[in-house]
Amino acid sequence: KAKPYPRNLRIVCIACKDNGLFKFRIEQPLDNWSKRFSGHVRYRSIDELGATDLTWGDVFVVQRYGRPDTLHLIRALKAHGKRVIFEIDDLLTNLPDFLAHHRGSRSMQRALRESIREADYVTTTTERLASELRKINEKIWCVPNCIQTFPAKRIAHVVHKASVITLIVASSDRVFVQCLIEPLEVVQKKYNNRVKLIVIGPICATFEAAQLNFERHPILSYEEFKRLLYEQINAIGLIPLDASLFSSCKSPIKYFDYSVAQIPTICSDTPPYSDHIRNGDTGLLVPNTTSAWVDAIESLICEGGYRQKLSDAARN
Repeated sequence: KAKPYPRNLRIVCIACKDNGLFKFRIEQPLDNWSKRFSGHVRYRSIDELGATDLTWGDVFVVQRYGRPDTLHLIRALKAHGKRVIFEIDDLLTNLPDFLAHHRGSRSMQRALRESIREADYVTTTTERLASELRKINEKIWCVPNCIQTFPAKRIAHVVHKASVITLIVASSDRVFVQCLIEPLEVVQKKYNNRVKLIVIGPICATFEAAQLNFERHPILSYEEFKRLLYEQINAIGLIPLDASLFSSCKSPIKYFDYSVAQIPTICSDTPPYSDHIRNGDTGLLVPNTTSAWVDAIESLICEGGYRQKLSDAARN
């Protein structure tokens, strides 16, 4: 039996509140915790943090910040008997070349590694990522991303030859999407107005440079993203991913979101998606070649029953 605290626990979460992950990764779970256990939570950006927050909090959750001032803060908090949890959902200590813009200066990379090393605990999203971060700090808790709402089943697919099929590609970062350009050029040329393409986030720039025809959306909040998915009929989710160690440590949350919305997905045949998808049953896994992507997309454009089957199995 856990030893009770002498008073209700008080948590200060120092978070990137404008980050799309904040709501479902930080705010919703901690709000849920505070209601269930009569705890107290404050959310602050690092620039909003004040002296009263520092004296008020028992536990400080620091989300992703890898800056020298964050490291100084962690050290000061620990010196005053506070407990520090460092929350990180990506392998930011080992970035691939296409994400070099996140690397920052050497001092920032050093501060990130030292912040992870000096935290009392580190929380992260997947066991693969936890395994990598244990090389820096052994006290890792894997807290997987979860779907928190499960809406009623809907009519998501209409089996009709004249139906418009919507392809969706979404990311909150400039991730690897180049393997989709040629396949989408082939599909748009062959099916013309029968296929609609929706692109969400900074990756729009890549599709625009390729002169593809698509509906553009900025980075959406998590609620807005889910709402957009639920509005789609005859939709297919496309999730390209490179084979880097960084990408293999990612959470498959986007696959979960599509599945809950009854949207079948085609994913690159690489972790983390290959860890969760049974190819041909709960989704499609493909190598990053033009022919493989075209064949997979066409199989779902032409077979409404297959779209329904995959989406039902994934939801179940």
